[in-house]
Amino acid sequence: MTQEQLSLVSDYVEDILSWMKDKETSMVELQLLSPQLDHRRQLVAWSCSTAVQLKLSTQTVHLAVKLLDHFMAGHDIEDPQLYLVCLGCLQLAAKIHEKESNIPRGSQLISLLPEPLSLSAFLSLEFVMLSF
Repeated sequence: MTQEQLSLVSDYVEDILSWMKDKETSMVELQLLSPQLDHRRQLVAWSCSTAVQLKLSTQTVHLAVKLLDHFMAGHDIEDPQLYLVCLGCLQLAAKIHEKESNIPRGSQLISLLPEPLSLSAFLSLEFVMLSF
């Protein structure tokens, strides 16, 4: 890279970091008051073991748990759907942190659920999570 290109990249990085800092300071503080809070330990453990099966990175798992905490804090989720939410969080986190070749497919994820579910229901959940 030339000096000019490095300078442009440097400016771009500063803009991104500034934007991220602004977004982070405007985020609502997480209140761990979820009705499902007593299931959190079990859900995190299950998410971790599932991530190991899927060969997902530690960063992906951390982001998935953060997404899970935020989503659970804003919703009253029925017990059978909690694992589905965990998988949705893992998939969204994988789409951010993993290489495209390592992002698990929806059909692969729903096969890991304790109870069978349709792919369309899983995709609907992903849309709900992105809208939240």
